[in-house]
Amino acid sequence: MPWKLETENDLDGAEHLWTRVLAASQADTQAIKGLQRIAVKRATGQSPRPTPTPSPETLTPRADDSSREPGVNLSSAPKDNLADSEPSDPQPSRVTFTVVKVNAQGEVIEQQEQQAEQSLVMLPGEVPLSLVRIPQGKFWMGAQKNEEGADDDEYPRHQVSVPSFWMGQYPVTQQQWEAIAGLSKVKVDLDPDCSNFKGETLPVEKVSWYQAAEFCERLSRHSGRDYRLPTEAEWEYACRAGTETPFHFGATLTTDLANYRGQDLEYEGKTYPGKYGQGPYGKFRHRTTPVIQFGGANAFGLFDMHGNVWEWCLDYWHEDYKNAPTDGTAYKNDNHYHLLRGGSWRNHPRYCRSATRYRGGPDFQYGNVGFRVVCVSASTLRTRTD
Repeated sequence: MPWKLETENDLDGAEHLWTRVLAASQADTQAIKGLQRIAVKRATGQSPRPTPTPSPETLTPRADDSSREPGVNLSSAPKDNLADSEPSDPQPSRVTFTVVKVNAQGEVIEQQEQQAEQSLVMLPGEVPLSLVRIPQGKFWMGAQKNEEGADDDEYPRHQVSVPSFWMGQYPVTQQQWEAIAGLSKVKVDLDPDCSNFKGETLPVEKVSWYQAAEFCERLSRHSGRDYRLPTEAEWEYACRAGTETPFHFGATLTTDLANYRGQDLEYEGKTYPGKYGQGPYGKFRHRTTPVIQFGGANAFGLFDMHGNVWEWCLDYWHEDYKNAPTDGTAYKNDNHYHLLRGGSWRNHPRYCRSATRYRGGPDFQYGNVGFRVVCVSASTLRTRTD
């Protein structure tokens, strides 16, 4: 049994068995939690006491693209019986998660249990969608001066005030996508089985900006609340969660904490490094991983903000932050492209930084692009915080 191998500290054997269990049933909570524990053990070099982490059941380059990393270029029947089902009311509660911090070498130096306000919204077919409340606040948007891997489009660094909102605790999963794809069309069609990598708890991918926006519109109409894609400022504010380091984990990133290309790539005489700063090299998994597989969240309780899939934002692309909004709203212009944030499984760590910005055409579908939702009807979801 995999848990027996865990107790014997055979992490490779336990990971292999848990992965087989997850492959057989993508919604298996025990397998997800087992993989989370293994990730934490590997990151810390010890066996910490298991901490409660949410599961899908308890929750459910710039204009000159040639300057970017190779590979970063992001070039079933509807369930009609669910379309008219009544939306359920949110179920506000407190959710516990583990915030992980690393030093410049990628070694875990702190693990702290924290809580956030959570709203569990039931989609058609009793599929859960977990939202966490992001508190209002101010932050410095953009890269630090001389930040490794930063591009000109990440400057000038500027202060932004962001009102409170609710955000998906992890990227939209294929199970959640299928539930909403079965609702009536608003503007565009949605393929309920569009993803390249299959699995209910894997993030949905190969979703265009238009389709992500359609998902939000269908969800809004179904629930009676206002859902949309996050603005770029909301996304970065939520990702940083009070930090100013390149990653919310700290000065670097490791493949025990996130899904990205942790190995060097040699391409046309240039090396694209699989490590960031003084951090370590790691794995290249060649695919997406289940949401919340890794044991560490940020201080707002968000998972998978670095890597796994790029995430669409509401804003239109703009070349830099000159004259950018300072109130958390979306940047609007007549540009064809929209913003993408967070990096993905196929990208090197520099592209997974909190400040990294990328663009994509709104009608293209990429195998490493997904999204998460924001709910702006915060007053209807808020509950008392003790």
